[in-house]
Amino acid sequence: MGEVQRIVVVVEDKEAARTALQWALHNLFRHGDVIVLLHVFSPPPRKKKSTAARLLRRHGYHLALSFREICDDFFNVSE
Repeated sequence: MGEVQRIVVVVEDKEAARTALQWALHNLFRHGDVIVLLHVFSPPPRKKKSTAARLLRRHGYHLALSFREICDDFFNVSE
């Protein structure tokens, strides 16, 4: 078996990001590789910073869960 790859896919609320994940799973992923889901957001404005940051983190978490479902579906079908 070759070296384990880490495949990084951006988590974004865009269809292109979901398509990129599906493409990576079908074209790059090999058994034993690691998929890294990366979500980056700009810091919230100074006013109400803690509330805004919490909402951004929650939104990112839910996005990551939806991307994880794509991965789970891929692995359930390919087994």
